[in-house]
Formats: sequence, C-alpha cells, structure tokens
Amino acid sequence: MSPYKLVPEAVPPAGRRGGSSVYTEMIDQFLAMKDSSVVVQYDRKPSTVYISLKRAVRNDPKYAAIKVSQRGENVYLIKE
Repeated sequence: MSPYKLVPEAVPPAGRRGGSSVYTEMIDQFLAMKDSSVVVQYDRKPSTVYISLKRAVRNDPKYAAIKVSQRGENVYLIKE
C-alpha cells in the first residue's frame, strides 16, 4: 500500500489580499471631500502606500481625475 493518498478536489480560486480595499476607501473618501489635495497618513511605509494608491487609481476609470504624488516621506492625493 502507498504511503500517500491522492484525493480529487477542485482548486479554489486564487485569493487576493484584502489590502486594496483600504486604498480604494481612502480615494473614495478623498473624492467626497472639498479639498483639492490631502496628505495620506497610514501605518505603512510611504513607498507601499504610494504604490498601492497609484495602482488603485490606475485600475479604476472613476479615479481618472486623481493624481498620487510622493514627496519625501509624504504621500499626497491631488484632484486634477
């Protein structure tokens, strides 16, 4: 008898990490504000916040009027 067993099972869909919803929530909140620019304060490395916000803006056409900028350790959301 074999020391292992092969059991047929469907492969579950690849899951995404849930972090992206935080960034889209930030952008949606910014869109609801009257301010033309804000600095983002979040407990992550600035480069991570910048890249994640950039990706969220690029992947959703409703954020076409939003620009993400990084100056030193600060990340900004800007309405164009």
